[in-house]
Parts: sequence; C-alpha cells; structure tokens
Amino acid sequence: MPASPERLTALLAKMNHLELAAAFNDIQREFKIVYTDDSGGSRTFRMPIEPDDLWDRIQVSEADRNALWPDVSVEEASLRLFSVHLLEAVVMAKEGHDVLVKVHGGVRAVPGDRPTRT
Repeated sequence: MPASPERLTALLAKMNHLELAAAFNDIQREFKIVYTDDSGGSRTFRMPIEPDDLWDRIQVSEADRNALWPDVSVEEASLRLFSVHLLEAVVMAKEGHDVLVKVHGGVRAVPGDRPTRT
C-alpha cells in the first residue's frame, strides 16, 4: 500500500517529533527534513525521492516487523526503522552533505550539489 506524501511526513514526524521534522515539496518533488540538535541548532536536508518510491524502499517484511516491534503494524515498523536510519544519517552528516539518499541498509548524506533528481 503506497503512502501519500502527507502520510509519510506525518509518520516521520511522529517517530522523532523532537529531532526531525519532514515535509514534502510538491513542486520540487522532494522531502525537506529539518534536524534539530540538543542545543537547539538546526540543519536542513533534502531527500529527492517520490513518496511512492520511498515507501517501496523502506517497507520491512512481516518477519522483520515481528522481530523488531511485534506490537505495531508493518507500516509503523517500516517508518520506525527508517527514522532510525534517517536520524543516524543527519547526525553523522559532514558539512555540505545535505542531500539524503536511501541506500540498501540505510540512508546516506551526500554533497548538496547533486541535482534534485537522483
């Protein structure tokens, strides 16, 4: 079941509401993700990916869901695991690496001079 941009951003916000905020830009067709650190500083990232494509890439299997969070839906388990990878990527991102890409096994921050579409 593909998730809408609104559903994905709402679930992302719910997963890490104190550290991450996400919004989908319909014109640029990318997610804008803002990370706020413990000191109140913030950094903005962009993730150029369509919501349906992102959803297809982050879904966990029912077996993985059962192993990680058996008390939640596959949808919520998928978003929880993705938010862990997302938070790790933004915390570890080097200066100037403000584009987030979904890679096998996680998320990676890459230099910001990449084109909007990846």
